[in-house]
Amino acid sequence: MKRNFYIILIVLFSGCGNFLEEYSQSLVVVKTVSDLDEILLGEVYLPSSPVNTFSAANYASFMNFMDDDINTVITRRGDANAWKSLRNLYGYSTWQLDVTKSANGSDYINDNSLWMDSYHRINIINIILNEIGKLEIVSEEDKLNAIRIRGECYFLRAQLYFFLVNLYALPYDNTVEKCLGIPLKLSEYVENDFHRNSVLEVYTQIISDLKNAVDNLTKSPQKKPAYRASKEASLLLLSRVYLYMQDWENARATANEFLKLKNVLYPISGLPTAESFMEVTDSEVIFAQGTLNINRVFTANGGDFCISSDLYNLYMDKDYRKDIFFAKNLTTDSIMSNRKYSSIIHQAKVSDVFTLRVAEGYLNMAEACAMLGDAEANTWLNDLRRNRIADYKKQSYSGEKLVEEIRNERRKELCLEGHRWFDLRRYSVNHKYPYHKEIVRVFAKYNEEGSSFEGAELFKLEKNDLSYVFKIPESVLEYHADMPNNERKKREVIAKLDENGKIIENKETNKDIE
Repeated sequence: MKRNFYIILIVLFSGCGNFLEEYSQSLVVVKTVSDLDEILLGEVYLPSSPVNTFSAANYASFMNFMDDDINTVITRRGDANAWKSLRNLYGYSTWQLDVTKSANGSDYINDNSLWMDSYHRINIINIILNEIGKLEIVSEEDKLNAIRIRGECYFLRAQLYFFLVNLYALPYDNTVEKCLGIPLKLSEYVENDFHRNSVLEVYTQIISDLKNAVDNLTKSPQKKPAYRASKEASLLLLSRVYLYMQDWENARATANEFLKLKNVLYPISGLPTAESFMEVTDSEVIFAQGTLNINRVFTANGGDFCISSDLYNLYMDKDYRKDIFFAKNLTTDSIMSNRKYSSIIHQAKVSDVFTLRVAEGYLNMAEACAMLGDAEANTWLNDLRRNRIADYKKQSYSGEKLVEEIRNERRKELCLEGHRWFDLRRYSVNHKYPYHKEIVRVFAKYNEEGSSFEGAELFKLEKNDLSYVFKIPESVLEYHADMPNNERKKREVIAKLDENGKIIENKETNKDIE
């Protein structure tokens, strides 16, 4: 006889009261493995929805607006629809102390939704892992499904913790035992002791979860690839985590294991003119969840963002990606997004933050080999480039030059996919070849209606700036007053510019902005 289990799903860190109280709860009767599978799919996986206009409220929608791959557009007339949506990214894109601040100074966005949403999903994962062990499972099919569900839970928990620790803690380096990370919530019940674990403890848990995911999803393979967690997705993410930890041996071994299973690159030279690259690369996409936030962004119109010339100029003229990913806006002369993502309103198959694809496996393998002094790094780099660049002639690099080429290739290949901000963080603490970069951001402002230019402000993110780490949301600290917060720099305007990009008020530089 089957037992019935009642699961209380508790939403943590709500603004309504102490998280130790049951703010919002729903009763779910679990009788079968299938019931838990439905909860996993409906309550843990990030949903995808068609995007008409950009929403700063979407999960991690800010990820592609903080790094050096983008900028804003200075032009006389603005795109009203774009401005009304994107001005709320001001706090994130200009690295403000208060990221909730909008460009018009009157609108504010919530800075705790990602934290709350992540821990809510983690809590449900913990409940599923606990309850699945209590079910009386008889059939072989249910046994295999239970193993698969465990594997998916471990993968998803690892991905959420990996994302959180790279937003709210310093990058992984030789101080990880002492450096504060994020709270680890691993039980299915609410604990009185909720504190920030060390970065080392968080990464140790992420590695453990991903190894468990690989083990379970090997025993019970995923039959719905790309949209559910799989062994391949777990291996690829695990190889990335090892890169962040500078564990080059394990990164190489794990990437190699992944590439033995999946190594087919989409033939980009044959991309139909009516198709978008990320929408047709089914052979490359290993996993995706969440919304495609930027399918109607980076038009390079006034009031919108554009692609930085710094990124655009990295591509060779014969690089297929240069014309497929980007195009020149003939009105503003700025670089806009072209066909990396589709710009039509549609149910996207990919996310601009949580997509895993084969090309990253090539780059992870190349980087790990390069750091180990393994010449095979050139093989993986050349194989990727041969697929992306017409008439490509293989190259051979070594030492720091090889690492630089791989880093640039990673930037070109994975741009606007949520990688660059985290990559800049980890490069800064690399023990062998550290890389530090100053980023200058122009933030063009338009009137309330978004129709006309009102001025532009210039900001600078210093090398090793404190703002590479987010502050813990105030609503969390309200109930955990003893939880240490992260330092973050107050951001000052260093110059103001007119509609021609000329400096009209100079606090730091004498250069005009191109």
